[in-house]
Amino acid sequence: IMRLNGNPQHSHLFADRGNYIGTWQRIDLPLFIDAEYVMFVDSDTIISDTFGMHDFGFDVTPGLAASAEVDEKSRMPWNVGVCLFNVPKLRETYDLFLKFIKSHTDSPLFDKDAYIKFYADATQILVPILTVKPYWEANRNFQQRKIVHFHGLKPHDFLKIFMGYPVESWAKAFRTIVKKKKTMLFVCAVMHDFSKFVSKDEENLRDYCEYAFGKEGENKVDICIKFFLNLGAEEGGNKKCTKHLDASFLGVTA
Repeated sequence: IMRLNGNPQHSHLFADRGNYIGTWQRIDLPLFIDAEYVMFVDSDTIISDTFGMHDFGFDVTPGLAASAEVDEKSRMPWNVGVCLFNVPKLRETYDLFLKFIKSHTDSPLFDKDAYIKFYADATQILVPILTVKPYWEANRNFQQRKIVHFHGLKPHDFLKIFMGYPVESWAKAFRTIVKKKKTMLFVCAVMHDFSKFVSKDEENLRDYCEYAFGKEGENKVDICIKFFLNLGAEEGGNKKCTKHLDASFLGVTA
């Protein structure tokens, strides 16, 4: 009911039953995890570097630590796509949390809304380097990144930006971010993180590119495969994503 009452223009998750329900699966973490803390990461994340409890500082959250979203300077927890959870706290409040969710069936509630509202008194901001978004702009966060979260726009979306797709190609919820393309100074670095992993399995890479470009023809699929293979093979710094695309497909410099 909550999904059907939601507006797909505000979030693509409302448009797909599987995606929407999938975001709620984390509520069962305390039923299966026997640990004091667990770091939950969505499937659209890349672990760029190792991290440990010391990265969370001395004041570790008593409930959950969520990240900022569009504004990386914000101190307001807003996104739970990468989230540190205190498992005993989740277990202790599990039944009450379920009742809270069920009491909002007539409103378009997201999982993040439920967590932030219900655990408001026990929620902290997550360290930015543990949940870097590709459209962020602070050099320090990218240089020290531990986890990259492809929130909203996925790797193939950034490839389409490089290829010059018009803003209208994306749902309205994404267009504000797409318009920031000229300030996405570090997006190629995180695209390289993704490329390093996906290029190790060419069958999986082909499946991904067919999913992203299959409706547009085999030529676009091949361009996608070649781009991620070549970018993933790069070593060192100063990476330039657009050099891996034919000039006829360039729309921006990255």
